[in-house]
Amino acid sequence: MTTTKLSITIFTIVIGLTTLSLLATFLWFALKPRFPTFHIDAVTVTSLSTTASAELNALFNVVITIRNPNRKVTLSYENLDAAIWFERRNLALAFFQPFSQGTKSKTELRTWFQVFHKQFKNNMVRRIGMQLAHGSVDFGLTLNARVRFRSNHKHSAIHSLNIECYPIHIVFPLNDSNNHTGTLAVPSDCDTVDVVL
Repeated sequence: MTTTKLSITIFTIVIGLTTLSLLATFLWFALKPRFPTFHIDAVTVTSLSTTASAELNALFNVVITIRNPNRKVTLSYENLDAAIWFERRNLALAFFQPFSQGTKSKTELRTWFQVFHKQFKNNMVRRIGMQLAHGSVDFGLTLNARVRFRSNHKHSAIHSLNIECYPIHIVFPLNDSNNHTGTLAVPSDCDTVDVVL
């Protein structure tokens, strides 16, 4: 009789712990904060030109949309910067003021990058010129963000995100003899390539 009661007690404890474990796992996946998503909506490049002395000139106007996919978590961007690049070589940087993002919301950021008589390696500038002569140039954009998650007045640790947007395919009309102004061919999703918790 005692052995039966002990067996029932152990069985009840095992079932209870299994149920609690399954419930905790379900709650974790249901409430687990998700990272924001980044999307390049528009890019206009004006005054793009190269010189024989390996100088580059360009003005990039960029529109970025950031979405918070969380229903219960707000996001606080304590630091956000961006770099426009060609073949992994940074051309120019931009910095954003800290901001917060509500639940299930999107934020549109507009910024510009200016490259003015900046000298680079000759072969890189030549490759930009070659792509430009064919009517399009592929640039890239990297965003570095330090984000804090907030839920019910509780703050998480800061997460460092490295986001990459590539290719940013800029098309220049071939009937423009100087090929000075180009626009983004297709809006581009970005990938989070590195997360430091």
